[in-house]
Amino acid sequence: WYWGVWGGTFVLSYGAIDLGGVDVMSIMMKLDVWTGWDISANIKPEYGKIGLALALNEVLEPIRLPVVIMTVKPVMDRLFPPKF
Repeated sequence: WYWGVWGGTFVLSYGAIDLGGVDVMSIMMKLDVWTGWDISANIKPEYGKIGLALALNEVLEPIRLPVVIMTVKPVMDRLFPPKF
């Protein structure tokens, strides 16, 4: 159940970045200035979107984990009903 929710939030995060027109390369350039690295010159924009979606997905973890913990029993009971 957890991995299904994790994958769902990843897909939604990627979709929001892609459809929202987020300029990932400008974010990477700001990250370059902050860290002193040269990431933006060595990464394709599509991979940058995936990386940003993964980072955003991990930022959402404090919200996602309690939801999964609260819903795991009802979901599992629905998917695999008790046999007794």
